[in-house]
Amino acid sequence: MSDKSTNLVSPKSGKVLYESDRGLITECGSECFELKNGIACLLDPTTLDVASQHEMSVFDELNLDNISFFRECLFQDVLKKIKQVHPTLEKRQEELAFVELGGGEGHWARHFKVAFPEANGYVCDLSFKTLERAPEILNRVCANVTDPIFQKKSIHLAAFWVSLHHLETKHVAKALEEVRKALADDGMVIMFEPNAHFLPRQLMYESKLSNDVYPDEQEQAINFTELSSIAESVGLMKAGTYFLNPHYNPNFIKKLKRWQLYLPVVELLHQLDRWIYEPILGSLFSKKQLKWKKYLTLYGLSLYKKRNSELMAKSCLVCGDTNFVPLGVVDKYSLLECQQCDLQFLDPAPDEASLNEIYKDYYKAWDLKHSEKEVSLMKQETFSNYFKLITPYITSGNLLDVGCATGELMQIAQSNGFDVYGVEVSPYGVNLCREQFGEDKVIEGNLKFGDFPENFFDIITLSDVLEHIVEPLPFLDALYGILKPGGILMIVTPDTSSVVKKLMGKRWLHYKAEHIYYYNQKNLVQLLSSQYTMLLNQKAYKKLNVNYITSVICTYSKHQLWQKLVALGNSILSPVRHSNFPVYIGEMFILFRKK
Repeated sequence: MSDKSTNLVSPKSGKVLYESDRGLITECGSECFELKNGIACLLDPTTLDVASQHEMSVFDELNLDNISFFRECLFQDVLKKIKQVHPTLEKRQEELAFVELGGGEGHWARHFKVAFPEANGYVCDLSFKTLERAPEILNRVCANVTDPIFQKKSIHLAAFWVSLHHLETKHVAKALEEVRKALADDGMVIMFEPNAHFLPRQLMYESKLSNDVYPDEQEQAINFTELSSIAESVGLMKAGTYFLNPHYNPNFIKKLKRWQLYLPVVELLHQLDRWIYEPILGSLFSKKQLKWKKYLTLYGLSLYKKRNSELMAKSCLVCGDTNFVPLGVVDKYSLLECQQCDLQFLDPAPDEASLNEIYKDYYKAWDLKHSEKEVSLMKQETFSNYFKLITPYITSGNLLDVGCATGELMQIAQSNGFDVYGVEVSPYGVNLCREQFGEDKVIEGNLKFGDFPENFFDIITLSDVLEHIVEPLPFLDALYGILKPGGILMIVTPDTSSVVKKLMGKRWLHYKAEHIYYYNQKNLVQLLSSQYTMLLNQKAYKKLNVNYITSVICTYSKHQLWQKLVALGNSILSPVRHSNFPVYIGEMFILFRKK
């Protein structure tokens, strides 16, 4: 064991353990645990119940000679999935600590150690004999996974790899509770276990063939629905559950009695999954799988993150649900999605100072310094098209443009007969709009109660604004108060259900640190349904040109490939660089009428 083993604690008292000539001891020296053959012996066999003693005896007698159940490709796919859900892991290898719990010979931990060589890896198991076969590059710990093993917040990734199903239900809850305590605030736990929903497995358990395959006659496959309830009850947040038929290692299958029967069966199941189930029902890398797949597959993989206290108290602003799935990271902020209504949001949101820094030069991307008139004309064409959709419902009255930017929408509205007002956070935009429309027509900052009289506006427009609002509910209440009964609310905002979003995935242009909430057509209508009636819902097209697009790309992407593509595009498209054309970038245009 290396000096990093001080992550360990006494399972009796929870006190931190330190290495010494005597073994592992608490700071006061009152407790001492043996280090035998490099294995930390934290287990007191006399504290084990009958079921745990039976499990230990089974695995003491089991000798697979370091043969993994599964082929290399499964470990690589699971590792890829972990990186997808927790993309910051690779950047912090030296501080990373991971553990395989109930891991025996540590096959999962070995693969993770190869991928993250600088990380501090552990494998824990009841069976000392099995741990002796685990490689010494891992810190080996003989312990009961239902006891405290690690310091609080010291583990970044924990894995139950075909091990949790050996525990009784009450012990599963206890093991997950101890894991949650050991997880760092951004920690994650994965569980790869036999799937109880697969009917042939249940039949196997009840047949004489079970002795061929299952060395522990007391083990039971995992019901992943029940596992989810247990995990969430101890403070873990689901990041996804995926069902699959893994590629078994033939060398392991050949260790089984009647292996000639099992080998073609598991190979057939894997090929069915690969060529039929995955394309139709979803793969490990799909955002979601169809629920039927759990009835067709041998194993399930569940990923959970630690739910912090603030998030545990948080509910979805649309549907009130409290279950959120991590989707990755936008800039440095976690992106979560409501499991019920698919609302996406950053948590935590950027603080006020960070947002102020972003908005200080927010319109730099528009390249106004070199092409102000061109950009202004382009945006006027966009807003002219919006008003073609608005005027069938309203043709005059007081209009408020929230997030009025440099005033192009207000110009078009004024030319259509509206008396215009604006709200804008950018000092640059505020100054431009006040020059055009008057000091008393434009408010600088965020919209607040009392900025305008109640029932004052006939129409309020939010073009590329709602996604920026840190607290949407008070903001929408403020809008509702100043809009006349029967007044119109126009919203243009990114649509997470759009084809563009689905094609671009995490590279979607709208994923930015200043965009706090991401809606789709269904949940946005649901959010406003108590106060508004929807009048019109369609795709939002913007009038853009090559010059503007390349300026935005250069501002938001520093990757050299993009820079080179931009230069190439400017050269090839030089004759039409300044021509405006309609572009759909995954936004929705919705009109509402106040009830």
